[in-house]
Amino acid sequence: MTIEWIAPFYDRLCTLLGLGRAFRRQILEVAALKAGERVLDAGCGTGVWTRLAAEAVGSSGQVIGFDPGPRMIGIARRNAARDGSGAAFELAAVEKLPFEDASFDLALLSLVLHHLPAEVKRSGLKEIGRVLRPGGRLIIVDLDRSDSVLWRIVLWLLSYVGTSADAFEGKLPIYLREAGFEPVTVEGRWRKSLTLWRAMKPLSSIASVETPAKSTD
Repeated sequence: MTIEWIAPFYDRLCTLLGLGRAFRRQILEVAALKAGERVLDAGCGTGVWTRLAAEAVGSSGQVIGFDPGPRMIGIARRNAARDGSGAAFELAAVEKLPFEDASFDLALLSLVLHHLPAEVKRSGLKEIGRVLRPGGRLIIVDLDRSDSVLWRIVLWLLSYVGTSADAFEGKLPIYLREAGFEPVTVEGRWRKSLTLWRAMKPLSSIASVETPAKSTD
């Protein structure tokens, strides 16, 4: 699923919708990145948060952003080169990631899941779980139920968009637990419309290595 048509004015639209630097700084606070960490920005768009994360982890860390849209990735790479950012970008889809098992400390899904059908949400979250290290964390920012009357009206209208309906029904935490994440906690809200979740990959996700039985001969 791509939204390539919006790529040329994506950053400007985010700012107009109140999803500018302050919004991304709140995500950084929840992510609590540390120097040297390896971070995956899933559905990175033009890579604004990806570049901020690269600053946070420093030269000893690594941040990779991926997106299924070639135009988005092209803009992200140009912006990173312009800013001298160490962030890297790859063309990929969340349901089939080209990364090794247990290779990231943290992953971010910001305003991605509501674009995806339920089956892709589920498979994508399992893939994120696969590439996270045991004890790794996933930060999700997306649509959710809202206490705001205005937003309830907006969400009611948007609920007729098939890919978004389950988000408005509060199903994202259910999908996270189905994918093996636990605990799943709400870490904040953005303007009564978006929820920030932290989901952990349990330490028990370390696969046990079976040793062959000793011969009694």
